[in-house]
Amino acid sequence: METRVFPLLSSFLSIIFLATSQASDLHIPHQIHLLRPQSGAHGHDIPGLSCLSWRLSVETHNLVGWKTVPQQCENYVGHYMLGKQYRDDSKAVVNEALLYAQSLKVAGDGKEIWVFDIDETTLSNLPYFAKHGFGTEPYNATTFNEWVMEGKGLALPETLKLYQKVLSLGIKIVFLTGRTESQRSVTATNLKKVGFHTWEKLILRGPSYTGKPAVAYKSNERKIFEKNGYRIIGNIGDQWSDILGTNTGNRTFKLPDPLYYVGKQCRKYVGHYMLGQQYRDDSKAVINEALLYAQSLKLIGDGKEIWVFDIDKTTLSNLPYFAKHGFGTKPYNATIINGWVMERKAAALPESLKLYKKLLPLKIKVVFLTGRAEEQRIVTTNNLKKFGFHTWEKLILK
Repeated sequence: METRVFPLLSSFLSIIFLATSQASDLHIPHQIHLLRPQSGAHGHDIPGLSCLSWRLSVETHNLVGWKTVPQQCENYVGHYMLGKQYRDDSKAVVNEALLYAQSLKVAGDGKEIWVFDIDETTLSNLPYFAKHGFGTEPYNATTFNEWVMEGKGLALPETLKLYQKVLSLGIKIVFLTGRTESQRSVTATNLKKVGFHTWEKLILRGPSYTGKPAVAYKSNERKIFEKNGYRIIGNIGDQWSDILGTNTGNRTFKLPDPLYYVGKQCRKYVGHYMLGQQYRDDSKAVINEALLYAQSLKLIGDGKEIWVFDIDKTTLSNLPYFAKHGFGTKPYNATIINGWVMERKAAALPESLKLYKKLLPLKIKVVFLTGRAEEQRIVTTNNLKKFGFHTWEKLILK
């Protein structure tokens, strides 16, 4: 008799259930591939990733905190950035901005401003990224800053068109960039060289903002403008950190950019979420559904019915580790996380332990299937037993 596997416990349980239910209603055979997570617990990419879907998730801010473009998407991103679609997507954004600008009743008192980001909004660094894997290589501040100091950034044609229109309406221009104060001269020269000849102010990140999230820095600078009586009519950038936060202006516009993500603005939010009541409540909601499902089963009791559990962040929590390492904002470091695993300090996730304890008396056997390596078997076994997971049918490691 074949072994029957009950649903894998994961945070995607409810999403997958919804997708498969809808597919069934439409007589589509479980086509849920676009909703599947595209990497495992250790961040390894899965073959078959839809790069178009990945880019959509980036632009809609559904995918956050990513560090690099997936390796298998290098050609796709390269073709996109160098081809017609990137230009068309930028046109679509700027055309909306132009229509909005033309609809404005400008007071003409010199206090109306439009905020422009610089990198990948006003100036394109595409020649740099073309030499560095179109975002598939980890960000290297040294090499990127060397490129900036060459002053070879190109004007983004659609943004230049918007800039010229905004100026003609009597709206003043403010450039607000994540570049540092030490790059002021080369940035100003580069802007003028490619057609951005005048502005009200060029704001670069000073020493007082060192280590602070981009969204906090830009929000504060916009707040200062508004305190000084300026009105932010429009705000355009390529990163969500350019247009999120406070004092964002009357209307914001997001240009496409699948090359990189400025995401540390989410660190505090993720920290509060993971350490607070909401994470526990969300976990309870998932487990309660799993418990109801388990209780509804008509079991054969032949010892062939199993339930598969992942381990990291499903059965055992690595929250103490992530609390010390930026709640996911720092690049994944296999050496450090493996060092943490070997300490056997990962605590049980209470809701998962509750489900585990419910399954055992139902005579459903438990299988742990983890991305941890085989050499971590002993420490993983001891860690599981230490926190209440005392028995299982099989522990499968990579």
